[in-house]
Amino acid sequence: MKKKKLKKYDETYYYSDPLNDDFAGTHIHAIKVNSDFKYHHKNIFFKIFSFFIYRMVARPAVYLYAKIKYNVKYVNKKAVKKVRKGGFFVYSNHVAVDGDAFITNHVTFPNVNDIIVNADTVSIKGIKTLVEAMGAFPLPNDIGAAANFFHEMKYRLSKKHAITIFPEAHIWPYYNGIREFPIGSYKYPALLKTPIITFCITLQKRKHSKRPRFTVYISDPEYIDPKLDTLENAKILHDKSYNFMKETTAKYSTYECNHFIYKPKEEKAD
Repeated sequence: MKKKKLKKYDETYYYSDPLNDDFAGTHIHAIKVNSDFKYHHKNIFFKIFSFFIYRMVARPAVYLYAKIKYNVKYVNKKAVKKVRKGGFFVYSNHVAVDGDAFITNHVTFPNVNDIIVNADTVSIKGIKTLVEAMGAFPLPNDIGAAANFFHEMKYRLSKKHAITIFPEAHIWPYYNGIREFPIGSYKYPALLKTPIITFCITLQKRKHSKRPRFTVYISDPEYIDPKLDTLENAKILHDKSYNFMKETTAKYSTYECNHFIYKPKEEKAD
């Protein structure tokens, strides 16, 4: 399906595959994240640069940006305090190219927030180092990279980082529902015995603007059950997270500024 670039509000998007259709409109040629990709940076200059750009520049800037553009309001921020003494996962719906990551970065403070992204995020020439310094953590494309990815994930959690995952994977701009998503990403906390918190970004109408206001509802932490195996824990975490998003959106996401219509792909003629 051809991606449609978001130019304004009150757009109509036609989708045929709710699990895989993406409307971010970035059109970036992604690199391959293979076993040669460096997840862990030991260089002292990178560490200094990362500390400065992340804590001194990015975090204050993104807080102001999200507040001004989306008038963001948070409900139950205190839930994050319960898990700040260690690493934890954050799961959120995916509704804005320029908003979702900013929101999770603000709420996880003072813990560093790493965001699991697709390879295209680290594929833009000239800013790869910058986005990595700001916490971009790309998914692997092969087995060798997968081992490095998982090892680095364990390391970052040991340093009390938050790791944000958007289980819907693809951006649907200002969509006021929740799409179904697989349990795959919930195997990480199940394997690593790490708590999770779920964010749900909801949309409300603003006066004098078609741009929505974001109200972010935050769940209490969910923990794995040591008596259950990895797959059972992953399924429970997935269901609790999905149901929290689904119920919260149904109750509080009251504004539809873009429209999403199912349109099956045309079958090829014989």
